[in-house]
Amino acid sequence: METHNFLNWLYSTNHLESLGDTVVYLKMESDSSLVEILLDDYSRVDDLDQIRNFENGQVSDYIAQRSWEQFISQTSEPYLFDSSLLNNHIRVLSNETLSTFKEESKEIVYKVLSKPVFLNEGKYCGVIVSTQCSPIPCGGSSLFFFEKTGDTWLSRVSITLIIV
Repeated sequence: METHNFLNWLYSTNHLESLGDTVVYLKMESDSSLVEILLDDYSRVDDLDQIRNFENGQVSDYIAQRSWEQFISQTSEPYLFDSSLLNNHIRVLSNETLSTFKEESKEIVYKVLSKPVFLNEGKYCGVIVSTQCSPIPCGGSSLFFFEKTGDTWLSRVSITLIIV
């Protein structure tokens, strides 16, 4: 439930909206392969600090190495997003639906997420978000960490991992 509440907040604030879409298409299954992108270059939280100076400090100011390892481990776990727990403007797409779109060469832009992971007793949430297109490949992947303050989440880390 916590995961779906977070996703409802994330997309209701247009934090990850693309191209001004009013409907977000979300692949039903989380994608554990997204974490492989991270592990290629960022096996330690200190590796993330080397990317750039963040406006809100370094990644390691928010996420300890132990929490980073927990994030990597848990975000790799399979997860199914339940459309009944999500806001109406988030449409969950099954693999079959995506295959049909591809077979019929229908254009669609959709999100593929890793399993969102809550760290430090729910104070932080990390997620990898990939925007993908069909039938013509496009998009990119980013890593986000948010900090919960009161009833809302603040973006603390945003790293572009790959652009297609």
